[in-house]
Amino acid sequence: MFFDPTGFGSGENQSYKHSMFNETLAALESIIPENWNLTSGSAVMFVLGIALVAFIIRKLLSAALLAAAIVAGWMVWNDPSLLDSWGDTAHRLLNDWEQGE
Repeated sequence: MFFDPTGFGSGENQSYKHSMFNETLAALESIIPENWNLTSGSAVMFVLGIALVAFIIRKLLSAALLAAAIVAGWMVWNDPSLLDSWGDTAHRLLNDWEQGE
């Protein structure tokens, strides 16, 4: 017995199975667009575009957090009493969060 790529094998219903296979292929061909290269290329470019945007947004958020840390450090350097105020605020917010308020 040889390898049958259709997976149907040989037998009395082979012609029926091949016609079902051909009907399935015809149905798939009606769904798949004619310009498959353009469609798949557009999909790849869309995914790469989303990845690029996510990469840029991640870098911008990192830069914003770094800038906020630098500004906060500069403010505390100039006025150390701010550290007590920020600590009290953080402690109050943490207690409110633990109590579910």
